[in-house]
Amino acid sequence: MSTMSRRVSPSHRRAWLLACALMVLACGREDAPAEVGAQGAGAEVAAPSKAPAPEELATPKADAAPEEAAASGEAPEDEDEGTPGVETPEEPPPEPLRFWVANEGLRAYDLDGKRVASVSKWGEHARRLADGRVVVFGPKKAGNQLVVLSAQGKVQRRVALPVGFDASCAAISTMPTGDDVEDGEVVEDWVEPVSVQERGGFALDATGTYACLELLDRNINMADVGLKVAVELGSGGVQTRIELDMEETCEGKGDALPGACEKVELGAPWIEGTPAPAPASSGAQTWDFALDDDDHWLLEGGERVRRLCDEEDSSCAVLESASPSGRWLLLTGRESEGDYIHLDLLLLDLSSGQLWELREGKRGRKRFVKVSVAEALGESAEIVVSMVGESDVAWLPRDRLWIDGLLVIPDEKKVVWIGGSRVFTQ
Repeated sequence: MSTMSRRVSPSHRRAWLLACALMVLACGREDAPAEVGAQGAGAEVAAPSKAPAPEELATPKADAAPEEAAASGEAPEDEDEGTPGVETPEEPPPEPLRFWVANEGLRAYDLDGKRVASVSKWGEHARRLADGRVVVFGPKKAGNQLVVLSAQGKVQRRVALPVGFDASCAAISTMPTGDDVEDGEVVEDWVEPVSVQERGGFALDATGTYACLELLDRNINMADVGLKVAVELGSGGVQTRIELDMEETCEGKGDALPGACEKVELGAPWIEGTPAPAPASSGAQTWDFALDDDDHWLLEGGERVRRLCDEEDSSCAVLESASPSGRWLLLTGRESEGDYIHLDLLLLDLSSGQLWELREGKRGRKRFVKVSVAEALGESAEIVVSMVGESDVAWLPRDRLWIDGLLVIPDEKKVVWIGGSRVFTQ
């Protein structure tokens, strides 16, 4: 069988050569650098060494071009940071610190003394349960009352509490009214109502089952009448025992109190928010001055510079507590007696060695006044902020000092009147 060669026409030859050239050109482009896109962005981009993974293709990372990043003021992200296609959520800003006070309702204040929140409009003392409920105590019309608030501030229960006891040693929940006639003269039937006299007189048991109260007609040194009261928060049941009766007729009478109220703890102050991060440092901050409290000497560089005592050495300033930073020391100075024993308060700045008093100025406003040791401990006609045994005096974060309703800001030489009592929480 003979074979015959087929003559290819010039037009077919040109078509075949063009097809081969296109195939060669396409194959060569697979490994060529992607120069066009890079030049369009104004920068060189190297060819990838391997094909991207399927998930990277499905969720490509959207990077801004260098010009866009520069215009926005943002630095371009590194390719190996973060998860491709997933934005890292920004952390919410820290919530400013605030502390809660009971003063005709629950009030929250920031550390500059500005009120930032309010709940209810009644109550003198409050304690917060671990589940967020708040138990509030205060006078109500002619008696005392305990109120349980939900975590949202709604009233869940109201309980009438005793204000004293009658001649039969029975607890009474309302003040007596009316007059008695004795030898032809009108005699007022008057009883001093009992109340919470100091912060430890109102607490919750460890399980949050009972509110445990110690109610007195005056401070413990001057009281004539005292009751211990337990309130079962779930049912509102009240148990009362007479602990103090200066007439010695009713003392020890009343109900047996639950054992849960024998050992109670006040808890921690109710403070919310996020503390500011501690400054980066190798250790605790040190100050130029220090106090040798045993011998009452102010030291500078370890050397004695001044003794915090009067000339007769009969009265010395005594350390009570130090601020969180350690810069400020709260001291007690001169003492005075009356129905209460008053101790005038001093602040010692360890950055300068300076003593300060908080004196009453115009319109009752308190102000910082520099004083010498002699002025701080000697006789004075000035009215100075003081404390008694029942006082609530404590340091708050950022070197704030709470003194019976006063918020003292030593760094700014500022005193803010807030009033009320701090709220404590389990």
